[in-house]
Amino acid sequence: GSRTTRLVIDSAGNVGIGEASPTAPLHIKGTPVQTSGARSAQLYIEDTTAFGSVQNSGIQFRQEWQSGSVTSTSAIVGLRTSTSSGNYGGALIFQTRAHGGDLADNMIIQDSGNVGIGTNSPGDYKLNVVQTTANWTALIKNYATNAYGLSVDLSGASTQNYALAVYTPTNTGMFVMGTGKVGIGYTS
Repeated sequence: GSRTTRLVIDSAGNVGIGEASPTAPLHIKGTPVQTSGARSAQLYIEDTTAFGSVQNSGIQFRQEWQSGSVTSTSAIVGLRTSTSSGNYGGALIFQTRAHGGDLADNMIIQDSGNVGIGTNSPGDYKLNVVQTTANWTALIKNYATNAYGLSVDLSGASTQNYALAVYTPTNTGMFVMGTGKVGIGYTS
């Protein structure tokens, strides 16, 4: 029968898998394989660590930081969230590295879909942003003409408690109730 070329290493050292003319150091081309859920993938990265142990699969990004010295500067890591039998929940961690430091977890998407920035434990919050230095935690800007700032929409909730809460170290801050009432120093 006829032969089909599945792997190519060109004269520049580029590797093509399913691609006869690779345009990058690794060029993968092919019909995606159905994975769990509604998404598909062309690449699997699998941890072969023994079952019952912490398992991580990831990609590290490395750069030359001085002549002849290469180091990891960031990474994306997928991990199994439990070592228990039958539990295959997964999380995604984004790591970055400050000058003089090591790779550090800076953002996580938990198996629940909750996102933590500055924390690996966002709890029950869809978005939990933690700042540990004396600086503003978040900034939202919109430079468009007739711009809007921040919208909190509780219209789909059957019971509306707090639309917005600003806490101080003594837990008495400013609260905007779902009814539209504002309390400063009071929670009701």
